[in-house]
Amino acid sequence: MLDFPNETSELVWIDRCTLFGSTYYWYRYKSIGITKAGVVDGNVLVHKKIVPFLVFAQKMLMREGYGICIKKGWRPEASHEVIHQKRVELKSKKEAKSVFNMNDMFPSSGESIDVVLWDFETGTEVQMRDYDDGVPAYFFGFYKDRKDEKAVEYHRLQTLLRNIMFEVGFEFGIKREYFHFNFKKYSF
Repeated sequence: MLDFPNETSELVWIDRCTLFGSTYYWYRYKSIGITKAGVVDGNVLVHKKIVPFLVFAQKMLMREGYGICIKKGWRPEASHEVIHQKRVELKSKKEAKSVFNMNDMFPSSGESIDVVLWDFETGTEVQMRDYDDGVPAYFFGFYKDRKDEKAVEYHRLQTLLRNIMFEVGFEFGIKREYFHFNFKKYSF
């Protein structure tokens, strides 16, 4: 049985915090080969202490003509393990290892998120990579040295997101995916 948050939880739904999100696995569960059990719903849960920082990032990005869409937040450890195993079965152990950190289970803290840019005018996610480039394009810097127009734009968008998320208190996860951020543990 998966351990879901209760009423006294430190987790909050982002849609109740003036933020927008859409759980990645909720809409792709069939293609990944999992059931919706363990995938909370189409909304995203995060730790309440990171919400003000996400709201600030949203305001900063709005000045640039974008917003944020939070694609993943809190996930129970059991769900993380199931999704990792399905990735191994459907793709390969090497690919699963390249995108999953199974050591620290940071997603179960609610302080680890996947974020992409959102275009409020069109109501769509901003494309920040070429899907034909596969898994290597997940990692920040993949487009850095390419000179074609699309690659330059992808790098600009990824850099914009990175800079703002870093400015408000996040850092890349251990894998350095352009969309995956962990909240820094500050000691005041």
